[in-house]
Amino acid sequence: MLKKSFTSLRTAGKAIKKATGAVLIILMELFYSLGITYFVARWAIAYAYAVRGYEAYGGEYILILMTFGFSFGSIHAFFRSLREEGCL
Repeated sequence: MLKKSFTSLRTAGKAIKKATGAVLIILMELFYSLGITYFVARWAIAYAYAVRGYEAYGGEYILILMTFGFSFGSIHAFFRSLREEGCL
C-alpha cells in the first residue's frame, strides 16, 4: 500500500514537472514573438504615418498580426525541434 502511494506521488511529480516545462516554453515563445512584433509595429505605424501624413488605421495592422503569427509559428517550430532532439 505504501509503495503504491509513493509510486503515484512520483508519477504526479513527473507530470507536474512536464506541465511546468510546457508552460515555460509557451511563455518564452510568446515573449519572443511579442518582442519581434513590438518593433515591427513601431516601425510600421511610424512609416504609415510618414507616408500618409495623417493618422489612420490600415494595412500596417494586418502586417503586425501577420508578423506575430509568423514569428510565433517559427519560434514554436524551433522549440519543437529542440524538444524532439532532446535539447530541452
